Amino acid sequence: MQTLDDQLINGKVYSYYPPQSVVGNQFLSSSEFTKGVIWITGKEYRDVLINYDVLNQKLLISFKNLQGANVIIAQSMAYVEYFYFDHKKFIVKRGLEDQTNIYQLIQVGEANFLIRWHKNLDLRTSLNIVQYEFSKPLRTLYYQASDEQQVLIRKNSSFYKQFPKEKAVQIKKYMRSNKLKITKLTVSQYMDLLNFTEMLGDA
Repeated sequence: MQTLDDQLINGKVYSYYPPQSVVGNQFLSSSEFTKGVIWITGKEYRDVLINYDVLNQKLLISFKNLQGANVIIAQSMAYVEYFYFDHKKFIVKRGLEDQTNIYQLIQVGEANFLIRWHKNLDLRTSLNIVQYEFSKPLRTLYYQASDEQQVLIRKNSSFYKQFPKEKAVQIKKYMRSNKLKITKLTVSQYMDLLNFTEMLGDA
């Protein structure tokens, strides 16, 4: 791992550790940290041990301090532009009052899908047993064409509506023939769909 600097290691010590009795975890996938890449104000940091707490929407960095102790921080998102880990690229968007939103970015040309991942912490009761458990990762899907406003996509029909009528008809045929449900696709399926819409041009 490259030498850490103040711009990369910029955040508060991570302190969200649920009791062991809670089923599951707060992360997008595994609780294990993996090597990834972070882009901060145009500078690329490689081989950084990172994870993504989707319950609290925190980008986490794991590193050893000068005393050799392992430290995990919740990275300040003020200047983070992108990060990449677990074969996924994420973009950080800023809204009103510097609110940050993290999305998985799937892009072809000027069009992209944006996936906002999250989890719930649910209370389960059964035969006098009360237990908390994390939900599976849940996704909220958006579509964005060029520099236009991103649009919430709840179902196939809301995706078709983003295109002129003739083009929408072709997209509908493509999705039906491939039995695609817009909110349940894999990254490769989203890429193929974006490539198909690009191939249609402005028809």
